[in-house]
Amino acid sequence: MNRFMRKFTVAALVLASVIPTLTYAASDLMRDCRADYRKFCRGMQPGGGRIADCLKQHQAELSPSCQASIVTLGECGEAAKKICGADAAGSAFRDCVKTHADAFSPACQAALPTR
Repeated sequence: MNRFMRKFTVAALVLASVIPTLTYAASDLMRDCRADYRKFCRGMQPGGGRIADCLKQHQAELSPSCQASIVTLGECGEAAKKICGADAAGSAFRDCVKTHADAFSPACQAALPTR
């Protein structure tokens, strides 16, 4: 599995598990991947990882901004799991991120929820 695929898979898992608390990161991902979604996955019913799977099938064709957003989200998700625990979610996750904000990279600090 190449580096991008690993990051994409991690990002998809992070989105599936903590999407309600990653609103900023998710909105960046949606903004950066909107055109790719429309081009490759338009009309696909959201849920069950179908959109992530669709984008994964088109990984080589995704825009650089979408690819970068997926990689950043994957890296931030991995960091959050290490810092806050794999089971942290909701307000406990937000509280952990706030408490340990200085442990995250600047890119993750910008992407992860702070309120």
